[in-house]
Amino acid sequence: MGGQTISLDQFVDPFEARVVWRDNPDGTVSAHFDLSGLPRLDPVLTGKPVATIPDTVKRLCGICPVAHHLAGVAALEDMLGHRTIPPTAQAVRSLLAAGSQLEQLARHLLTVDRQLMADCRAIGKKAMAIAGCPGHFPAVAIPGGVTGTVDRTRACDLIPEVNQLIARLRDFPATTTQPADGWREFTGGSVRLTDKQSNRRILGDVVEITSPTGAVTRLTAHDFDRLVEETVPGASAPRPVITLSGTSFHWRVGPVAQYPGQPTPWAAIGRALLGAADDIATCLAADELVEGDRYCPPDSPRTTTGVGMVDGPRGLLVHTYRTGEPGQDTDGVLTGCRILTPTAQNEPWLADMLTRAVAAGGKQTDLEQGIRTADPCLPCTSAPPGAMGVHLDQQQH
Repeated sequence: MGGQTISLDQFVDPFEARVVWRDNPDGTVSAHFDLSGLPRLDPVLTGKPVATIPDTVKRLCGICPVAHHLAGVAALEDMLGHRTIPPTAQAVRSLLAAGSQLEQLARHLLTVDRQLMADCRAIGKKAMAIAGCPGHFPAVAIPGGVTGTVDRTRACDLIPEVNQLIARLRDFPATTTQPADGWREFTGGSVRLTDKQSNRRILGDVVEITSPTGAVTRLTAHDFDRLVEETVPGASAPRPVITLSGTSFHWRVGPVAQYPGQPTPWAAIGRALLGAADDIATCLAADELVEGDRYCPPDSPRTTTGVGMVDGPRGLLVHTYRTGEPGQDTDGVLTGCRILTPTAQNEPWLADMLTRAVAAGGKQTDLEQGIRTADPCLPCTSAPPGAMGVHLDQQQH
């Protein structure tokens, strides 16, 4: 039997993280997190038939599959004319998103409270299973609705467990881990999703932007997407900026942006855990979760651009799809795609924290704290404290 033999002679450490720094002519230093090994996901979808996108998008990322699944389907709905999503489908998706949020954020509890971590993960997984995702990769949402039904008995049986968890999370201390030096001093803005009443929502339909001056602007997904510009187009670290009132700035996403005003990033994570558990309890108790239509056909003309957003465990994820005009040769095929990940949006903030750490001597603990605070979507952030393999490399001019 013939074939190709592949020899693997290099050990890849999943907990490895590389920080690159350089001396500047003015005597200062600058540093950034190396994302060169993290490929852009956009080319994976460009050129694919629209009909295949739901199956492809759910496997784009092994770390945050639910967020990509929901953002991708939302972008397709926007493009294909599904303006009405039944309340039951919305409730099922919200349960899936909240379960993923709780399960993903639980890793931060590893060295703080292992039992609480295990319980958060278990309840998060149970919520996702009730929503129709018993495994790792979801197949729940479709353009216009959801694929399956929800068992009322299973939903009701989980409510007491969730309520007990909520009580424990409310009592959890807000200052448990040391924040990165300078995490507050970021000169950019922040972005989160909310509902129309400015309440934080994982699947919100309003993009709330707080500028560096503190001014708050609320935009639709399309308006936000149109105002975003990649200063390094196509790069793994595209350094996106948004321009409002004549001022361009970077921004950060994630729990610190989702729950502003918290004393530390850890307190924001604790608030995000509690918010996810509250969302699960609300969804489980809602009649809409099991009663009502699960699909609505398109009720508007299709467009050439669709934007879908999810404010997931690491922050805002944006999928933007483009296709040709109906009847053109490109009709039914994605001719363009931009996926704006939380990691890409937080990279300037992370670079700012790493620069401070390098200027202060480049201690491993300081570098690690900066990486954990920005929480890039990489395996290294799941390493126990002190076990992250941070390599500090000097870049020559």
